[in-house]
Amino acid sequence: MIKLLAVIAGSCIVLVGLLYLMQRSIIFPAPAGELLDALPAGVEHVPLGEGHAFLVKPDRSMTPAPLVVFAHGNAELAQWSLGAFDALLSRGFAILLLEYPGYAGTKGSPSAMSIEAAALEALDAVTGRAEIDETRVIAYGRSIGSGAACAIARHRSVAALILESPFYSLKDLVAEKGFPSFLLRDEFDNAAAVAASDAPVFLYHGVNDQLIPITHSERLQAQSEKAVLVRERCGHNDCPRPWPELFVFLERLGLLALDDDAGVAP
Repeated sequence: MIKLLAVIAGSCIVLVGLLYLMQRSIIFPAPAGELLDALPAGVEHVPLGEGHAFLVKPDRSMTPAPLVVFAHGNAELAQWSLGAFDALLSRGFAILLLEYPGYAGTKGSPSAMSIEAAALEALDAVTGRAEIDETRVIAYGRSIGSGAACAIARHRSVAALILESPFYSLKDLVAEKGFPSFLLRDEFDNAAAVAASDAPVFLYHGVNDQLIPITHSERLQAQSEKAVLVRERCGHNDCPRPWPELFVFLERLGLLALDDDAGVAP
């Protein structure tokens, strides 16, 4: 019996060790891919110490332009979203697409700290430009990218925070999945960031999301009096972007760059 208990204890120690060592490959599964050889017109590559970013210029030129900083979800690449924000580009927004360290052949390895550092470096690299309105910066994160967006809101002034399929905190999500959260090496605490921020928050979540249940967004909404939650009949990876609801939200805040009907600044 003592030998059996020793074997079980040893196996548990090995398992815990593997979970600790391998967790980043589980939390940040970077898909295969390299930087594009040629970028579409109107897209600028923004090199960083680790990771990189793409600055997509608006369709309708206005100086300075408001900026949406987008942090993508897991198992995705920033370049996959180059054509995903036409609705915002047509309204005069510039889009900054963040790529995480270690993704798409970039230097570094992904972690909460390295992703946060890359996000802030990318934002600082473009907000000093005359063509970008640094008073109208919107942080937008999807899934794991919600952690990066909340990190931006915690360290920089943002006019609004958009969180699509976010988690309450990475520690809560890990514990919810049955893993020992005390082993977690990276922590994105979205709840603390939302509670501390004065920025209005737009939450968007699928009611059928099995990966990150909508309860996470419901709990995040309770952290801010300025938060609104839009529910959609979808899961985690099949939700359409909520452009109509999002434009209403931005319009109420006076953040829309152009009026579609008049074609002039509001």
